[in-house]
Amino acid sequence: MDSSSFEVLVGVPEGTGRDDGLSNAFLAYIHDNGSPINNIPARPFIKQTIEENAEYVSKMMLKALMSKDPEAILAELGEVMAGKIKAKIMMGVDPALQPETVKKKKGNALPLFDTGQMMESINYIVRKK
Repeated sequence: MDSSSFEVLVGVPEGTGRDDGLSNAFLAYIHDNGSPINNIPARPFIKQTIEENAEYVSKMMLKALMSKDPEAILAELGEVMAGKIKAKIMMGVDPALQPETVKKKKGNALPLFDTGQMMESINYIVRKK
C-alpha cells in the first residue's frame, strides 16, 4: 500500500460540541492562537506539542513510508500525539491564568481545563488523501 496516500490529523475535530453550544474545535483554535480582541492570550498547546516532538514525528513518518501497513503506523503516531497534547494541558500551559479568571473557575488555576470537554475531544484520524 502506498504510504503517501494517507495522512494523520491530530487535534480537535470539527463537530465535537459542548454543553454550552460552542464548538471544541473553535475553542481549541482560539486558545492555541489567542484572541487579543477577547483578551485571551495564546496558549499554543497543540502547536507546541508538535514542535517539541518533531523528531519523533519525523521518525514515525519515515517508518510509515517504509511500512507495508502505513495506516497502522500513522494511527500509532496519532494516538501518541493526542496523548501528549492532553498531557501538556494537564501539566499547565503558559501564560498562567489571571487571578480573576481563577476566581470565576472556583479556584481551578489550570489553563485550558475547566469542564474537560475540550481536552476530551482531542483525537486523531488517519485518512486517505
